Amino acid sequence: MSVLIPVHLHVQFVLAAPIERVWSVLGDFRHPELGSGFLAGISGEGAGIGATRVLHLTEELGGGAIEEVQSGRDDAGYYYAYELVGEVPFPIDSYYATVHAVPLSSEATMVVWTNRYHVSAEHEDEQCARSRSFLELIETNLRRVLGL
Repeated sequence: MSVLIPVHLHVQFVLAAPIERVWSVLGDFRHPELGSGFLAGISGEGAGIGATRVLHLTEELGGGAIEEVQSGRDDAGYYYAYELVGEVPFPIDSYYATVHAVPLSSEATMVVWTNRYHVSAEHEDEQCARSRSFLELIETNLRRVLGL
């Protein structure tokens, strides 16, 4: 068994839109369009802490599904956290992520996304690149949905 390395990714970007508009999309834990480009679909149940979502991966990523549970949420603070549950089709362990929208002005919002997980040294570069590409797609999709 190989040693697992902790990975901490932090991505932030600014959107030219008010916080309420950004959160109306970003705060939707199962928004159907944010995973465009790497998800074939999304399903789940519940709302708030304990809500689940199942991310159905595209065939280009090998198919399969990833289940996540929302483990923290503060709508007044424009924040939520989520964790992977069960088996995942990627070589990672102990995945935890946060999403936070921060108002910069009445017409600008910064989005801060963090990913934290463990991965073996042999898969670190590949998995970090995959995580970054997913976050870049989410940013692109968010901009498109908001018309920015």
